[in-house]
Amino acid sequence: MNKILLGSLILALCAGVSGCGDDDASVADAGEGHHEHDGGEHDAALPDASEPDAMIDDDAGDEPPVEDTAYYPVTDGARWVYRHSGGSTWDEDVVLTHATHEGKPAFMLRDTSGPSGNRSETVLARVGSQIARVYREELNGDSLQATASYAPGFVRFDHAWVTRADGYVETLAYERVERDADGAITAEGERSHHYTIEAHDDTVEVPAGTFEDCLRVRRSRVRASTAAPVEGDEDLFWFCPGVGKVREQDTVSLESEELVSFDIPDE
Repeated sequence: MNKILLGSLILALCAGVSGCGDDDASVADAGEGHHEHDGGEHDAALPDASEPDAMIDDDAGDEPPVEDTAYYPVTDGARWVYRHSGGSTWDEDVVLTHATHEGKPAFMLRDTSGPSGNRSETVLARVGSQIARVYREELNGDSLQATASYAPGFVRFDHAWVTRADGYVETLAYERVERDADGAITAEGERSHHYTIEAHDDTVEVPAGTFEDCLRVRRSRVRASTAAPVEGDEDLFWFCPGVGKVREQDTVSLESEELVSFDIPDE
């Protein structure tokens, strides 16, 4: 549970927290976990808005990457257990290990099966100051169900957020390609999310304990104004120093993930 200073590695990626869970109905936007592990099984066919209306910080582009990973630890062997509730109640065990992806340093995030029997293996990579999902497999046991790739990556956390003022908003986009178990493309296209920094000093009580000075981030998927909201469209995340994600709340489905226990080895 220490602050880890890691040199930033900028990856050119070919594809576009939970223990974590969040996103959209297809594997492409499933969160970690089965809710953003980020997980979630929503309707991938709804259109995205073509011209997002968002506040962008024009001064944020040229700053050097922030390397303090305390709010999103990427220690080899780190483990989190999250309790899902609001629908079925179940515990998800998430383990992060160091890995390589397409010959470059990356992180592998593996979670345990939920009520559906499905589990995921997610590749995270550094993109500047960001930790982003670049590839994901959905499995049932050892049987591959679907894959998704993201370019330059679906952002899970940006270490630069810690330096932003409350109310800061940015819009980030990525290309994603989803394939079935045989490799045939089943969905593809660009998606965008607004990320809003709502607070830097939240106190969060979860089964694992009480955590202070937590960063609260709202992630909102950009959709056409006529699109009905679905699970994964609007999520709140709490990231706490030395621990990572301690809570996630889907504001559409009202399902949540709360940290039950964690173990982050020293490096």
